[in-house]
Amino acid sequence: GTAVSVPLSDNGHVIHLVGTHLDGDIIEEIHDSRTHPRLRTRVADTVIPYTVDRLPEAMTHAELVVL
Repeated sequence: GTAVSVPLSDNGHVIHLVGTHLDGDIIEEIHDSRTHPRLRTRVADTVIPYTVDRLPEAMTHAELVVL
């Protein structure tokens, strides 16, 4: 999901990145440091990370969903 966020954010979109139930630590790290811990890359400021329990919030006003 983080990799897909790059071209979307590069084109001016705000991305709500939702991790699965297995991604809690990754989502927290992106939220805290703006860096993906496994990819060791900076995540754009237009990417808003959400844990899966916050999916309804992340979906609010969504115009497109990419899986």
